[in-house]
Amino acid sequence: VFSELDAICREEAVFASNTSGILISDLASSVRRKDKFIGMHWFNPAPVMRLIEVVKGALTSEETFQLTVELAKRLGKTPIEAKDVPGFFTTRFVCCWLMEAVRLFEAGVAGVREIDEMCKLAFGFPMGPFELMDLIGLDTMLHIGEYLYAETKEERYAPPVTLKKLAASGYIGDARMKPGSRGGWYSFYGEREG
Repeated sequence: VFSELDAICREEAVFASNTSGILISDLASSVRRKDKFIGMHWFNPAPVMRLIEVVKGALTSEETFQLTVELAKRLGKTPIEAKDVPGFFTTRFVCCWLMEAVRLFEAGVAGVREIDEMCKLAFGFPMGPFELMDLIGLDTMLHIGEYLYAETKEERYAPPVTLKKLAASGYIGDARMKPGSRGGWYSFYGEREG
């Protein structure tokens, strides 16, 4: 997609990717204007979450970085610079949290709804881990976990068995966000919140 855009967009156009963790330097390799390629990672739910990770690739210019930071501020967001490493900062952090929530569920420590409620009440999160996975997509979380595990070889990113089984069975998240999905965690385990 970016190479196609590179061929038709004006030279001054900046390309910003919302990837949650693919290296910006790798994505920028498909375009001529590597100095105008940047990561601008938003968080779900976007209207609520204020943070935007701004990620410079190896050849991203300071001008492109500053332009992106200013845009984020004008949009009412709080930009932070993240390093161009697999998963940046937040995806690596949240992936550990989400995978551990699944492992706690698998171990019988608590149910899906209970884990979500505990996280919201204890930490003030707007969504629990299973609600967030249903929004992001279980297939997406599976790919993120597999990517981070392949890149880092750290077990904490390895997708748990239950996540793999749900995604393989067509339970890939909230059908409003993932057309064709059979549902997500709550649909499969019959714990849908009112």
